[in-house]
Amino acid sequence: MGRLSRRGSGEESEGWGSMFKILFSGLLASGLVIGVANAKVIAHCGVSNGYAFYPKYGIAAKNKDAGEWTKDRISNGQFSISLSDNGKFDVLFKDVSGGIFSTVADGGQIILLGKTTDSLSLFVGYPNKSAETYTVYRTIEGKTEMMWTQNKFGVILPKVAAFIASCRYFKF
Repeated sequence: MGRLSRRGSGEESEGWGSMFKILFSGLLASGLVIGVANAKVIAHCGVSNGYAFYPKYGIAAKNKDAGEWTKDRISNGQFSISLSDNGKFDVLFKDVSGGIFSTVADGGQIILLGKTTDSLSLFVGYPNKSAETYTVYRTIEGKTEMMWTQNKFGVILPKVAAFIASCRYFKF
């Protein structure tokens, strides 16, 4: 099974946490998310701010900012990390168009890099396309954040990016 919809970004809306839980539950009920039956959602994160680098290569070379680090933002991106009863992780995404993506359904391979009582780190690899890392943690102030990275290669628009996202839920 491939993508459930098209990835994008947009503006954040209120109440996304409960809406995403309902949407996630609906996906599980319909069987669209492979391998996460009986999964529990362990993290919900939203807006991402960071920096991106598009190389002077391929289609990106035509952009005036190619070869420079630029500010980047995913204003309506929503992430959910789930853990199934059999110990398998999945990373789900929701975009402004309402598109839902399952890392597992999209062919991503997830590896647990490490965990503590206050953090969780995952590696996601899409063969011949990209490598991503996701680390969810609690700050000393008690806030929950996710720092995540992308290295897209073998795609029409190569990119390297690093983001911080605010999270509203984290329970591991």
